[in-house]
Amino acid sequence: MYPELPCKVASETIVLLITLALIALTACGGGNSTAVHNSPSEVQSAPAQISVVPSTVQVATGGSFQFSINIVPAGASNAVIWSLSGAGCSGASCGTINNNGRYLAPASAPNPPTIAVIAASVVDQNVSGTASVSITAAPPPQPMGNFSAIGNMTVARAGHTSTLLPDGRVLIAGGSGLSAELYNPGTRTFAPTGNMLDSGSFGVLLPDGRALFVGSTSAQLYDPAKGTFVPTGGMILKQPVRTATLLANGKVLVAGDTDAELYDPVSGSFAATGTYVDSNPQWDTATLLANGTALLAGCAAQCNAGVAELYDPQSGRFSVTGARQAWLTMSTATLLINGKVLFVEANDSEFPDDAEIYDPTAGKFTHIGYTSQVHEFSTATRLSDGKVLVAGGQLAGGDGNPGTELYMPATGTFVFAANMVIGRHSHSATLLRDGTVLITGGYSIWPQPSSSAEIYKPQ
Repeated sequence: MYPELPCKVASETIVLLITLALIALTACGGGNSTAVHNSPSEVQSAPAQISVVPSTVQVATGGSFQFSINIVPAGASNAVIWSLSGAGCSGASCGTINNNGRYLAPASAPNPPTIAVIAASVVDQNVSGTASVSITAAPPPQPMGNFSAIGNMTVARAGHTSTLLPDGRVLIAGGSGLSAELYNPGTRTFAPTGNMLDSGSFGVLLPDGRALFVGSTSAQLYDPAKGTFVPTGGMILKQPVRTATLLANGKVLVAGDTDAELYDPVSGSFAATGTYVDSNPQWDTATLLANGTALLAGCAAQCNAGVAELYDPQSGRFSVTGARQAWLTMSTATLLINGKVLFVEANDSEFPDDAEIYDPTAGKFTHIGYTSQVHEFSTATRLSDGKVLVAGGQLAGGDGNPGTELYMPATGTFVFAANMVIGRHSHSATLLRDGTVLITGGYSIWPQPSSSAEIYKPQ
């Protein structure tokens, strides 16, 4: 896991941008001049008119807004260069705009607080459209809960797993060699337990109280009564594992790069199951739905399109479901109380994330807006009251974001929750029996993982 480069250029615009080198260099330096090409086909004729929609808008400091364009005549090239200008600002103090017209306001308003958003045709830069952005002071957020430090794990970890055991303890494994440890909520302390046999990527609590860990070529079981890991049936598909999901029948669906298989805890063995509809998908998430099917979501092999499929345990088959609206490379998926699934999707450490809802009844994804903060490599935890705590994220450069927010199902919006004690990404989050959330490890200061832990208590 590495921090992302500060300047991202869409692959389909590279040929055009070679001839616009000066513009591209400006975009990398300040983020205020970028190009978007919405069609991979050859450049068409220059438009006669470009309109930026909407023409006027208010954005709070630190907030964001998605602009679009109208092109006249229809069929003219829709490749544009986005840029910003303002009498009271320059460079990043005006904010930033990405190559899709997504504007991010600065942390403090310039004087005067008005910014011009400009979309100029790549074919003929004399043809452009402009919108006016009024930047307003954002009201100070009111916390909806609080975080408190509880001490340190036995070792520093990042990219690890945390599994709530039947007795209320939390098994924390991986992210630092083969070591594992237990968190005791009664004493708020950590203690080492048996070492893993190999670096299993996913921890799944089985109906009998044991935890299954699967890697690329092997599987192991953790026995809470003995505090040890033991090998279990050999995996038949030697491939990187993307997700592991406990099904309603007690078996575990293990989804790899090219195929899927089932683990049966009764026999302790693996068996192949149906093949994917999509070719070589890269699954980010797998969610067990209320009807017993499993929703797998990710992107196509080159991550140039979003994919989503349903696995039916009764037939053992995969089928395609609704088209994703905001497919990005890093996602969390959270089953809501109403049976729908919330996706928070990020692939940029500068801009807030996209959010969409999957409705199993309609088989449809709907884009619902954006978070207010950066949540790449974050966690999403459904609380006891149905809200979803989205915590942390990777900032540009690799450090962790301390910000968290709550998804409010009643309004379909995100609101500020509270700041963590330290910034984190690639950490773990576990809902405890008392309704609090245990947050452990991750990267606070890149590239050193942290051993710290804290508890979130909802308001």
